[in-house]
Amino acid sequence: MLPFLLSKTMLPISCKEMSRVSRSRRITQLDGDNLLCYTLSRESEQQPNQGSLEKKALMEQIVPEHLGRDPHRPRYHFLPPANWLNDPNGLIHWKGQYHLFYQYNPNGPFWGTIHWGHAASTDLVHWMHLPIALAPTPESADEDGCWSGCAVDNQGIPTLIYTGKRGEEEFPCLATSPDDLLTWQKYAANPLIPGPPSDLQVVGFRDPSVWQEGDKWYQLIRSGIPEVGGTALLYTSPDLIHWEYMHPLYTGDKNRTDPVWTGSMWECPQLFPLGEKHVLLVSVWEHGRPYYAVYFVGSYVNHRFLPETQCIVDGGGHFYAPQTLRDDQRRRLMWGWLWEGRSIAHQQAAGWAGVMSLPRLLRLSNFQAKCPPPLSPHPIPGE
Repeated sequence: MLPFLLSKTMLPISCKEMSRVSRSRRITQLDGDNLLCYTLSRESEQQPNQGSLEKKALMEQIVPEHLGRDPHRPRYHFLPPANWLNDPNGLIHWKGQYHLFYQYNPNGPFWGTIHWGHAASTDLVHWMHLPIALAPTPESADEDGCWSGCAVDNQGIPTLIYTGKRGEEEFPCLATSPDDLLTWQKYAANPLIPGPPSDLQVVGFRDPSVWQEGDKWYQLIRSGIPEVGGTALLYTSPDLIHWEYMHPLYTGDKNRTDPVWTGSMWECPQLFPLGEKHVLLVSVWEHGRPYYAVYFVGSYVNHRFLPETQCIVDGGGHFYAPQTLRDDQRRRLMWGWLWEGRSIAHQQAAGWAGVMSLPRLLRLSNFQAKCPPPLSPHPIPGE
């Protein structure tokens, strides 16, 4: 079911080796208990098969010795050098590089103080860790966390739309990159939307997912309608800045259990075309607990989604919050967060928690059964 490798453990690079890179600039930051040394090198731009980032980052990972000896630590699933990882965010294929952002806590192997981690790859196998993309800004719309979101290409400007967390408030925020996704500048007037529609009672308002149709942008925000079910709220904009609420794209039925129960609130919604249909991905959340990811296959007509079938994406019990991208070969690739099966005590002792799934190539298959698996993972040719 998982036909190919995503990542290999990167070999540490010594600070002495990195300092020998000519015409370079060193950046050192404390990442929890790990010292991360980045070297930004002009020469690295000219190395073959390294993509087209204007600035490349080679990163030394000073991993605590016990992590290197941990027999449970994956060697080909992607994970940061240490600490906490959850949802994949901002997946984008940019100038030959696959960029993977993710929910990250630099302060330890536990959820909290959420930042956006960042890595890039040219082949989906070897991943280069890059500097943290987003961090909470005091006295701002994201002062309590930079939560899940997406990435888009806005006329050549890499743009992140993410969830800002401030107290109990959640709202979409925006950041752009002037240097091919290496550093990010937050929009000064964040948040983009101050809150859910005033005439609609909802549970939750986060995890923006954005796409373009013609000259207009559309945004889904995850939510739930009390006593009804999970929903994805649809907005539209001419410029990614000014947003107008339209209506719920689709609302589930929390009392329906056949063919699969979809709960009272949805996280991380994403709508995308696949074959001759559209797919709506959501992750089921109920009473503070994540359950599983669900997909609906159906039609997208007049900016409303009409489902024809629904199923659990992965029945393994640890796959959640999937997100997809479409690469320059027109392939639809999906990643998900694999949450922990170990106890909190074991996670704390290990110094890391959570890994990313292997990427899956999605295709739409013919189906006739009551609950078929039309989303099929396939090997990626040549990788």
